[in-house]
Amino acid sequence: MNESLLADVKVNLRIMSYTKVSPTWGEVISKQEFNRFYYICDGEGFVEIDGKKYFPTSGDLILLPAGKKVSFGTINDNTYLKYWCHFDAKIGDSNLFDYIQLPYVVAVEDYHHVIKLYKKLLGYYDHEDLPALLMIKSLLIELIALYIREGNKDSDCDVPTLCFNEKISFILHYIEKNISKPLSNQILAEKLNFHPGHFIRFFKASLGISPMKYILRLRMKQAEFLLLSSYLSISEIGERVGYANVYHFSKAFKQYVGYSPSEYRQHFNNTDLLNSDV
Repeated sequence: MNESLLADVKVNLRIMSYTKVSPTWGEVISKQEFNRFYYICDGEGFVEIDGKKYFPTSGDLILLPAGKKVSFGTINDNTYLKYWCHFDAKIGDSNLFDYIQLPYVVAVEDYHHVIKLYKKLLGYYDHEDLPALLMIKSLLIELIALYIREGNKDSDCDVPTLCFNEKISFILHYIEKNISKPLSNQILAEKLNFHPGHFIRFFKASLGISPMKYILRLRMKQAEFLLLSSYLSISEIGERVGYANVYHFSKAFKQYVGYSPSEYRQHFNNTDLLNSDV
């Protein structure tokens, strides 16, 4: 499920730099509009997020997430030397970090990697050509991934999952458990006692994608997995992902992936699976 949702994450770098902050550095923000990453190279100071104060030190990566009350400042003349950036990361109209429950301050073991990422970002930051802009997005996503990986090390779960509000969590679980059955906006809206039009707007505002596009993506990803990991026929796979008619399944799969199911299986599978029926 994470893969289908993260395909719609949008990131944007607003500003970044490498700074030795002044002794007067500090601010209180009741609800900040964007996210901040601070990577501490040296010095002392504090950050406060939703009323909890932290005193990060060298090697710590700090997330100050959008939508939170935050403050930060110095505690003596040995001020922070830090890489920092302000950025947006959204799923639909919502902030990505609203859905990820991880510590705000994480100790990064491979500090060389973080510094390398920031130096690369700084190298592209002042350029406005298309390759540079694409590299900035790629490196920012890599920095977010590093934060998630490092922040999840002390968790009992190997892979962090996205945590949504109760209604969205319920409907995503329902879709996943009923992917082989007919699904429509009407059916899903009734599960939440919503009007179909309101349900579509609610779903898209939450996840940045319409319900039917989300379902199609989930079905195609499941079909790809089954084609490469099972001996099921094409028609059986189609039925498992919600297509009673094998022709409709094959047509939808080719439009989405660029290969017919049988071509996909032959091209990408290194094992000798049974011949398909299409």
